[in-house]
Amino acid sequence: MILDRWENSHVGSSIPRFVDLISEADRVLIVGTKDYLRKFKNKELAIGTVVAAEKDQVSARLLGSEAKKKTVLPLLLEGTPEEALPPALTTRVFSDFRDDSRYFDTALDLLISLYAIPPRNPAIAHWKKQLAGDSFGRRASAIQLDDEDLPTDEAMKQALKRVGSRALHSAFDANQPAVVEQNGQLVWLYSDGSTKPYLAAGWQGQERSGWP
Repeated sequence: MILDRWENSHVGSSIPRFVDLISEADRVLIVGTKDYLRKFKNKELAIGTVVAAEKDQVSARLLGSEAKKKTVLPLLLEGTPEEALPPALTTRVFSDFRDDSRYFDTALDLLISLYAIPPRNPAIAHWKKQLAGDSFGRRASAIQLDDEDLPTDEAMKQALKRVGSRALHSAFDANQPAVVEQNGQLVWLYSDGSTKPYLAAGWQGQERSGWP
């Protein structure tokens, strides 16, 4: 699905039709916060919320087959699962974004799930090795990879090419830039081929202000 279909900011747009698009989505990401759960329950508010309207669509997936349930991916941004996620998601594995120092580790694991990439894919082994080092300006993590687990240079290049191509096309289809490695540096890559320097230390500011 082209992501620009999810834009609903134009005057006159239909909120019910926007909510109904959830039924067409391949995956649904639930970003758990205390405020999200409050709106999801819709018990203390004088008027209804869009989150409450989305509840039926999400609940329908969670009442379906196990394959259908796996299309709902919970992310925890604050609090405990019981404080921030709908009850049906508290017992499922979630992406834990509460620890800023492990943001990239968690984001990589989430991308692996979204694209259904086998964890031992050579490209994944490569990026986990990168994250385990000092590439992103933090101390080495506890991730350890045996030399025998690492792919050959040629296998790694081919795997990265396949996975990277899918990610780039998804970003460009959504009119968004993608973060890529170029000459040993991370940069924003735009669909027209232009680039802009990317600084990992400024991620939080970029996240709040939007894409560059």
